[in-house]
Amino acid sequence: MKVISVGVVDKANYPQSQSYPITIKWIEYGFLIGFVLSIGVLLIRFILDDTIKTSEDVEKYLGLSTLAVIPKISDSNNKKKYYGNYGKGKSKRRKRV
Repeated sequence: MKVISVGVVDKANYPQSQSYPITIKWIEYGFLIGFVLSIGVLLIRFILDDTIKTSEDVEKYLGLSTLAVIPKISDSNNKKKYYGNYGKGKSKRRKRV
């Protein structure tokens, strides 16, 4: 196969904007899909959660009364009450004379 003549029919026109991929649109879709999936996972975890969290749950689901409740320690300042000055250097004990 021989090519006899080659010529330019029209000059190429440069596009005014990017045709594909439209990155802003795909970023928005990604955030939207991620948000919907995360809400779905949270709802499923909430619905399927069957743990007993309070003494009222024990009475409601098991029909038993609670004898004692262990308090939850959440504040870091409360650790001083339970652990004293362990590992802090000087001891505050009084020396025996």
